[in-house]
Order: sequence, then C-alpha cells, then structure tokens
Amino acid sequence: MKGFRKMKGLRFLKVYRAEDEVYGEDFTLETDQIDQYLPNTLRYLNWLGYPFQCLPKTFQANMLVYLEMDYSDISQLWGGGERKVLNKLRFLDLSRSDLISFDLGMTPNLETLHLEECEAFVELNIPTGCPYLETLNLNRCYNFAQLHMPVKCPKLKSLKLSNSKVSNFNIGMTPNLEALDLGGCEYFVELHMPFECPKLKSLELSNSKVSNLNIGMTPNLEALDLGGCEYFVELHMPFECPKLKFLKLSNSKVSNFNIGMTLNLEALNLGGCEYFVELHMPFECPKLKFLKLSNSKVSNFNIGMTPNLEALDLGGCEYFVELHMPFECPKLKFLNLSNSKVSNLNLGKTPSLKDLDLGGCKNFVEFHMPYECPKLKFLYLSGLKLSNFNLGLTPNVSKLDLSGCNNLVELHMLVEFPHLKYLNLSGSKVSYLNLGLTPRLEKLILEKCYYLQEILAPMGCLNNLFHLNLSGCNSFAYFLFGCNSFANFLFDNRYYEVLGLHRVVKLKLILESTDICPLHPNNNLPKFLVKCEYEEPRPLSSGNVEKLISSGLCACTFLESFSATICGLQRLA
Repeated sequence: MKGFRKMKGLRFLKVYRAEDEVYGEDFTLETDQIDQYLPNTLRYLNWLGYPFQCLPKTFQANMLVYLEMDYSDISQLWGGGERKVLNKLRFLDLSRSDLISFDLGMTPNLETLHLEECEAFVELNIPTGCPYLETLNLNRCYNFAQLHMPVKCPKLKSLKLSNSKVSNFNIGMTPNLEALDLGGCEYFVELHMPFECPKLKSLELSNSKVSNLNIGMTPNLEALDLGGCEYFVELHMPFECPKLKFLKLSNSKVSNFNIGMTLNLEALNLGGCEYFVELHMPFECPKLKFLKLSNSKVSNFNIGMTPNLEALDLGGCEYFVELHMPFECPKLKFLNLSNSKVSNLNLGKTPSLKDLDLGGCKNFVEFHMPYECPKLKFLYLSGLKLSNFNLGLTPNVSKLDLSGCNNLVELHMLVEFPHLKYLNLSGSKVSYLNLGLTPRLEKLILEKCYYLQEILAPMGCLNNLFHLNLSGCNSFAYFLFGCNSFANFLFDNRYYEVLGLHRVVKLKLILESTDICPLHPNNNLPKFLVKCEYEEPRPLSSGNVEKLISSGLCACTFLESFSATICGLQRLA
C-alpha cells in the first residue's frame, strides 16, 4: 500500500467496497492501510463507503478536483480542528454520510455539492466569496432547518431542499436559478419571489404549508408542483405563462383556474380539489394531454376544447352531470367518470381508448359503445342501470366489470374476446351465459346472480380459469361443458375454487401419462391415469362429483369415458 505514495502520476482512483463488483470480480482493498498513503497527485477520488470520519492528515488534496464518498462514515473533512482549503475542488458528493455541518469557505471554487440524505446534517455556511456554486443538493436532509444566504449566488442553477425543515426562502438571492425543489417541506410557509425570475424552469412546493403564490414574471417556467398543499387557496399568475407545460394543484383549496393563460400546458392536475368548481377555457387548448379533476365540484366539461387530450379523470365528481364529446376523439386513451351523476355517454369515434371507468354512476341508464374500440382493455361499468349491454367490437378487452348492474338481463358478445381474463356480472339478472368467446378467461364472478340458470363452456374455454364464484345463484341448474374442456381446465394440477350455494367445493385432478394400460396392453393410443381429490362440506345430492372422481376408468379409454362423465355433470344445485 505504501507504493501509492510513489505513484507520482496517479490522478484517478476509485475504491470499491468488498460487495461491489468490478469487471465481474470482487475487488477488496485493505482500507485501514490505503487511507494513510493517498497520493497528493490525485485529481479524482471516488470511495464508496469510506469507513473513516475524516480525510487522512497525510493527504494534502491540493490537486483534487472531484471527490465522491457516498455512503461513508465521514462526519467532517478534516479532523483535529485542521482546516485545509481545497482551491481546485469543483465537485463534492458526501451523500448519505454522517456529515453534520459544512463550510463552503473550504471549497471556494466548488460548483456542485451533493449532501443528499445526510440525516444528521444541520448547518451550511455560505461565505461572501462563493461565486461559482451551480448545484446544491440537500434533499432529504431531514434536520436541516435554515439556509443562510448572506450574498447572492449568481451562478446557482439547481437548489434541492426537499423533505427538510426549511420554512422560507428568497429566490431573489439566486437570480439565475432554474430549478427549486422544496417538495415535502412540511414546515415551509413562504416563498419570496422577485417580480421577475427570467431563468426559473421548475418549481416544486408539494406538501408544504404555502397558502398563496405569485409567480410574477416567469417566462421560462415549465413545471409547477403545488400538489398536496392543503392550505393553498390562490395562485397569482401573470397574463401569460408561454412555456408552462406541467401544473399540479391537487388536494389544494383552489376554487377556479383559467387555462387560457397557459397556452402550452400539457398536463393539469386538480384532483382532490374539493372546492374547485370551474375550469375556465376561453379557447381551444391544442397541447393539453392530461387533465385530472377527480373529486372536485366541476359539473360539466367539453372535450372538444382539448382535441389532443389523452387522459381525462373526473372520477368522484359527484356534481358532474354532462360530458360534451365531439364526434371524434382520436387521441383519448383514458376516461374516468366513476361515481359521477352522468346519465348517458356517446363515445363517438375513440379508436385509441384503452381504459373506461363508469363505475358507480347510479344515474347511468344508456351507454352507446362506439362501432369499434380496437384498443380498449379495461371497462368498468359497475352499478349502472343498464338493462342490456353490447360489448361491440372490442377484441382486446381484458377486464369487464358489470357488478351491481341489477337491471342487466342480457350481455351481447358478438365477436371473440381472446384477451378477456376477468369478467364480473355479480348481482345482475343474466340468465344465460356463453363462455365460448373467452378462451383466456381466468376469473369469473357470478355472485348473487339469482336468475342465472345456464352456463355454456365450449371446448377449450376453461383452460385458464382458476376462480369461479357462483355464490347465491339459487336458480342455477346447468353447466354444459364441451368435449375435454373441463379436463383441460384441471390439467395443470392446481386447486380451483367453485364458490356457490352456501358451500365451497375444491377439486383437484392430477392427470399422469402412462405407457401401458393394465387392461389393454396392446393399445397404442395416448393413455392417462387420473388421481382425484376433492373437498366439500356435505355430499352433493346428485352424486355427479362422486361419479367424476371414481377411479374405475381404465387408462386408455379415460378421455372418452371422462367426456361422457362430464356430460352427466349438469346439476350443481
């Protein structure tokens, strides 16, 4: 290790912990020795998990430009009260260390300082001569409470103080600031902003105690996050914010907003703003893609004003009664109107729609599916007053929820649905169900379908089914299986639960191939032996399950006989 002192030209040194891999091999250094022989010629030193509380006395670090000691035990740069000024240091990262305080006077030419997640860190000294600092990261320094800036930091571009105890800040001291992150600062109450902030691009104040904000002249502002600011009531904006793209005011007390002042807005989140009643849209917003107004008091909205909208969330808007939709919405992918007062909806042409939620719309009586929704995957219509429903041309739907549709008597499925995995018709009045169009169905819920009498399951449609709920289906009489469909249903040796009629019946069929049938040794056809297990609280009156699990079938005729047995398995009640 003493050989390091003799390396007069060594400039780059990166030390790995034992558990870190270098070029696929474990690399270990005797760190209790190497720290005493660090060469003073080093420009770059990266020591992950540095195990000491300070830098070694023998290390002058006069040439050091880059120093990174993430996850280290360092609590101060120099021990014993020693104070060495590192004039050439430009980059310093002591994140997740035991550092308590730091004096920027020891690094007068520093450009980047990362002290992220230094939980013990409480004090940062910024002297008058600190003109080069561009990035200061104090994110998640949970005990850091006050940032003293006695003079301006003219080159500071990025300042991160999220989840700290800072209570206020004056942007005027950082005239060229581009990004300010104060998210999660629960003690933060006031942001002082000058009339003009020409360089500011991103401002994060989420989950703070800020009550109002005047962003003044911020011509380059692109992102503003005030989400979760439960005391926030008013946002003062200049006549125009030409570059603002992302605005989040969710769960605040804002009551209205004029979107006309943000012509380039792409995402607006007002979800959970329970006092919000009106969104002013004086003219078309061609760039808006994401709009969230969930759990607000908005009563109507015109999608025609947002021709490129991809996601609209109005879920939980209990005062919402009408959605105006143009004949064509080519970009719309996500639409949530759940638990609103909407009574009807005509989707028109929505070829890109993937997710539609109308669950809990108790006043909804009529729903017009567009002629074709080729990309629709998730359809939630629970609790509607529909009497019948035509799924139309939605070949890619994978989840259909019609639970609680107490007036539903007929489900029209005119085409095959090869991707449908979840179907819930609980509480409906459907009497007949054909599963032949759903070959990949995994979960079928028919709980409390009191009028259900018959289910048709053609060959292959139960191959993936693992959950079937028939609880409360008191009129159910027939489950008609096609050839071998039930055998395939149970072929992979899993347990399947059939919930119904005040009991739970568990069946397990284990099919094993065999080369020779004891009764027909010369038969060359495929042969299978079956082992069956089942559980039921009380014997079934029809005896069909007992017939199904009987072991009297020979191996080579099993499939034919098994099919005949299944045909007798009709009465479950």
